[in-house]
Amino acid sequence: MKTILCLSDTHGNKKGIDSIATQLSEADYVFHLGDVMSDAKYIKDNYNKNIFFIHGNCDNGDSEEIVEIEGVKFLLCHGHKYSVKSNLTKLHLAGIEKAVDVCCFGHTHEEIIEKFHNITLLNPGTMSGVFSMGTYCYITVFNGKFAGKIVNL
Repeated sequence: MKTILCLSDTHGNKKGIDSIATQLSEADYVFHLGDVMSDAKYIKDNYNKNIFFIHGNCDNGDSEEIVEIEGVKFLLCHGHKYSVKSNLTKLHLAGIEKAVDVCCFGHTHEEIIEKFHNITLLNPGTMSGVFSMGTYCYITVFNGKFAGKIVNL
């Protein structure tokens, strides 16, 4: 079994990041889904070397990555290029095209874990506390299966 902490839209909230120091140190992996890259580097330098980080719209870039852990394929993206503030259709179609199990995205600052057909769409919310209380997602993966839980700061 492997554990993953999935965060997004930290927007410079080092206090929020430090408030989950134990979880960051103990997780096998960290996914940072963009906005702000310096926070992802802060996490890598201070807590966990197994971090995957994606550029968001505020990071002057656009990136995505497919990561497979314990037989579960994750698409990591910020979500803005899939217009996730309008609806999740483009993201869902990208998940089908890329043959992933989970599409992890940020951008909206709204947490969600919903399964659409055979693909789960997962947004950990925002660590910044902008538009909602600070949240992240704790994920466990084992033998091709996963479970995720939204956690409030």
